[in-house]
Amino acid sequence: MTTQTKQRIEAGSYDVDPVHSHIGFAVVHNGVSTFRSGFNGYDAKLVGGEHPSLTGSVAVDSIDIDEPQLRGHLLSPDFFDVERHPRLEFHSTELDVAEDGSVRI
Repeated sequence: MTTQTKQRIEAGSYDVDPVHSHIGFAVVHNGVSTFRSGFNGYDAKLVGGEHPSLTGSVAVDSIDIDEPQLRGHLLSPDFFDVERHPRLEFHSTELDVAEDGSVRI
């Protein structure tokens, strides 16, 4: 019989390490190719203990796209609408760490 133990994140507060982290996204374009990019301006915090949580935010205008026309289009009201929504925010409601160290949020 195999017993699985749920791992815990030690109590404390941990800030994102920008050297070892990346906030990115991928979008399938016309069902043919996948466009990938990310954001350069972000922060995140992991809180460990009995009820771990993850929170983070991204500065929308830090999107990593060199092509000016595409960048402008993505920042427009057609997509991110950076004027009305300058930051994307995330707050986890549940966070589980498996025995192998993988995390389900």
